[in-house]
Amino acid sequence: MKLGDSAEVSRAISVRDVHEYVALTQHGNVGDRVPEPLVGALFSYLLGVQLPGQGTNYLKQETRFHKVAQVDEALTARVEITRIRADKHLVDLSTTCTNEAGELIADGRALVSVRDTEQLVTQEVIGSNTVIRLNRPARHNALVPELLVELLDAFDDARSQRARTVILAAAGRSFSTGGDLLGFWQHRDNIAEYAQHLVGLLNQVIISIATHRSPVACAVQGQVTGGSLGLLLATDHVIMQHDVQITPWYEEVGFSPDGGWTAMLPKVIGRQRSLDWLSRNESLAAETCLEMGVAHEIVATDPLTASLAWSDRVAGKGSPLNTDTAALSQGLEAERVAFVKQIQTPEAIDGIARFLGK
Repeated sequence: MKLGDSAEVSRAISVRDVHEYVALTQHGNVGDRVPEPLVGALFSYLLGVQLPGQGTNYLKQETRFHKVAQVDEALTARVEITRIRADKHLVDLSTTCTNEAGELIADGRALVSVRDTEQLVTQEVIGSNTVIRLNRPARHNALVPELLVELLDAFDDARSQRARTVILAAAGRSFSTGGDLLGFWQHRDNIAEYAQHLVGLLNQVIISIATHRSPVACAVQGQVTGGSLGLLLATDHVIMQHDVQITPWYEEVGFSPDGGWTAMLPKVIGRQRSLDWLSRNESLAAETCLEMGVAHEIVATDPLTASLAWSDRVAGKGSPLNTDTAALSQGLEAERVAFVKQIQTPEAIDGIARFLGK
């Protein structure tokens, strides 16, 4: 399951159906109008049989009726996933029903519990530290909307629970390899809308991290590419394993930079050095990142251990620096606008196809 997944069913409710409903419930009258619960039953069918399907626990349904459904007219009910909260096994879906003329009969939302939701971001408490971990190792923790929504929720939870310190880490060999190109390819027919949503979520995550009240450390291993650099730049203290490589990759696939490459990085390493890094598409090692100020420590083994030690030293002291939220938001939004414009070009589409071997 993923955000945007949908299912629909079309059916005409007959007079016989209404007769059986009235006989069973002892409620209502047989006429040319479809009782509202029979419209709702179409949503129940979709949720229990198609999406999410077997094993779904129906928790809540809100439905607004806009027009009376007529007996024997074709009705099309549709559900679409709007939010996945994997840590709580909850899925939110929008619900709509239209008649054969395309007129809206009813709309609303459903909340269901599903036990097989994949958790793309995990949380655990170690001592006084909250560890938030990217958990999509099979795809090198590449960014998709579902992961970013869970990451945003995780930092919101840490904020509401007044976590003394937060550590952002990642499962697997790579920290994160930027936006998942497979996701862009799968949404190539509406790539501008998809990119707008994805980069918008990334920007929200970056701002959430940068404005977090408690100190935030970042434990980094393996590869970091594209917009995932923004996750590092937003934290207070970056600890890298010695094998880390950071690569822009924008020139390679024909994308415009996002994730703070133009909005944040120049403030750390300077404008000219940032432009040079982007234009050369160089992979810079941990030692170079330390010298430039992108990293603050390098360790030979698991960076989480060193991050826990740093967090214990600063626990309860608050984030050391204030963030100019307005300026950061403006810079990130400018990146999003440029990214969405560029990704619609043949150069970008061809770059995705070439990278994926399509």
